[in-house]
Amino acid sequence: MKKIFAYLAMFTAAATFVACENAPEGNVTPDATGKPIEITIGDTNRALLDLTDGKSVTWEAGDIVGFFHHVNGTVSETANNKPYTAGAAGATASFTGEATWSGTAEDTHNIYVYYPYRDRANTADLIVIQMTKDQTYDVTAPTWSVGATYGFAYGKADNVEYGKAVEIGAMKQYFGILRLNITNGTTEDVTISKVTATVSSTFIYASHRLNITGDEAVLADIKDKGKTITTTVSNGLVKAGESIDIRLVVSPNDYSGDTFSITIESDKGVHPAVEFTGGNIAQGARASKNITLQAAPSSSYQLLDVVEGGVLFNMSDDKTKGWVVSGKAANLAFSSEAKDIADATLYGAANQEDGRINIAAFKEYATKNGKDFATLFPAANFCETLEDGEWYLPASYELQQLFATYVGYADHASSNGMVWANSADARAAFDAVITAAPINGTALAGGITLSSSEISTGKYARDVYFDQRKPGSHTKSAARIVRCIKEVDLTK
Repeated sequence: MKKIFAYLAMFTAAATFVACENAPEGNVTPDATGKPIEITIGDTNRALLDLTDGKSVTWEAGDIVGFFHHVNGTVSETANNKPYTAGAAGATASFTGEATWSGTAEDTHNIYVYYPYRDRANTADLIVIQMTKDQTYDVTAPTWSVGATYGFAYGKADNVEYGKAVEIGAMKQYFGILRLNITNGTTEDVTISKVTATVSSTFIYASHRLNITGDEAVLADIKDKGKTITTTVSNGLVKAGESIDIRLVVSPNDYSGDTFSITIESDKGVHPAVEFTGGNIAQGARASKNITLQAAPSSSYQLLDVVEGGVLFNMSDDKTKGWVVSGKAANLAFSSEAKDIADATLYGAANQEDGRINIAAFKEYATKNGKDFATLFPAANFCETLEDGEWYLPASYELQQLFATYVGYADHASSNGMVWANSADARAAFDAVITAAPINGTALAGGITLSSSEISTGKYARDVYFDQRKPGSHTKSAARIVRCIKEVDLTK
């Protein structure tokens, strides 16, 4: 490293002497285009996922960071995601790579690094690296990964001197940590195998599977953005009265307006979900929550049981709550307004997971615009006026789950063209329950069944065509089959 710097210094001095000798007046900065860029990263060192409090991790020889050189806010062609390697171990390390200077001394030069390095061309890892001039990781990319043992960290040096060695004094961790201290509140030992965290509204873009073994963390199976982080846990034995510390990697965000729901699965079953209000989880920051693990309920409920006047078609993982469908059906329109696409109205009912959110949007729209809810939304009003509980028009995914159970399929899907299971025995069993006492309803067999979820064009609402076994859409003013569902408590 010293020899390289000495060489650069001699070259600079010689070039300056020649330039000054030939220049008519003033100072001339030598052109460093094509010269190697050398960097040093300071004693803030590389960032681990903070698995142990106060753990200090220094650079090791061979550590590789990704390197970007921005000239006037644009990535230099000669330094576009280049690997830079640490020459020796230590809290401060010098890195060398193949990037070279471009542009001129009059340009603004910013240097960005991130750890660990990932090859943009390595499609096997589904890597998408998109850096902006502010070193922002593009969380909207369809697939992305931080890979290996270490969390994504970055650092930068602004307005560096053209042609000189670069010092980067900080490496910041991009992700935040949601730390769960889980205490076994049962009377027997449990072995935790899975922890699932769901956020009520805000997307968690980093959906990781984090395997915990002592102080090690392995990130794998990076998924698309979503509202759920699912983690598998190795060595998850927790004796009665003792605790385990599990940390989830999340994208930095202020989650204070969101509700977190934590579901824990062990060798004893799925334990009751724990809910709490989120907080601000900044870059590199950590939020902690203490959770006492309760015994997994032993529910005797099965799908197709009759519960609170409906047929059970879906249950939560811990079997504490379920969803039933009413035997009563109707043939009604989503909306009484018949409009073309050009002037179609959006009512704000875009939710596809919970129809109750859509119903609230209907009511808010009706109130703000001085319209009658019952008249404007016939299908939703039909469900609202059913007796024996808080029935509602299902959202599209809820409707798909109903259909999936009806035909014997294990789960719902959200895309058109899905090849559904279609068991005649499953259909017959469901229809036998819903048409018999005490339900005395109508069979599910039939055509298009309406959901409460609208499509962004305004004219169409989502549906499921029970005969064709796939989701679809239809005009809001057209009458379709209406089925009503409600959530029930299975712990009673």
